[in-house]
Amino acid sequence: MTCEPDPYRDLLGIKSAGEPDHYALLGLEPYESDRRKIDDAAGDRMSVLQEFANSEHLDASQKLLNEVSAARRCLLDVGNKIAYDEDLRRRQMRSAGSGSQRGRHKQQTGSRRLPVAVFVVVAVVLLIVVAVVRRDPVASGNLVIEWPVNQRNRASVTMDGKFLALPETDPIHLDIPDGRHRILFSRSGYEDIPKTIHFSGARVRLKLRWIRAK
Repeated sequence: MTCEPDPYRDLLGIKSAGEPDHYALLGLEPYESDRRKIDDAAGDRMSVLQEFANSEHLDASQKLLNEVSAARRCLLDVGNKIAYDEDLRRRQMRSAGSGSQRGRHKQQTGSRRLPVAVFVVVAVVLLIVVAVVRRDPVASGNLVIEWPVNQRNRASVTMDGKFLALPETDPIHLDIPDGRHRILFSRSGYEDIPKTIHFSGARVRLKLRWIRAK
């Protein structure tokens, strides 16, 4: 007996039944508030899905790319994240309370306390997010390249045949227009590294692995 295709399981290794919430989709702990962790997790998911661009999973990977992009935008926006977390908590409460009469009774009791609880949760989350934003802003650029500065001598990057200027930062952050682009990394004495990447709003992270030319 074969299992029904499940893109969340087959492409991202998510084993939970049904459509995952934003945190599960990005592989994060529930209600994660660290913006850098959220952004990095979205980039990692995008990198995994890009590997299916030229396979039979193209349609499924494109659908998941859009979902990952939407999850990233939601969780990195303070107001949207607070509203999403409130809705997620309500759904979890309803799910937990639907199994038994006792569970339903607890849900009814909890609903009378919900306004105060929601206010407290919203205030705490807002304070945490504001503190994180001030302490650790997310660098700009939707393409992040892990490429040590000491390996960039006599190296270049082209996108769709045009050379890109490389900032002297580690890692490299580049702003790439949305759409499908062919990016070629070249370095003297090493084999070229070609990448075809579809950008759709979420950050993509690459770690270059150079192989010496024969």
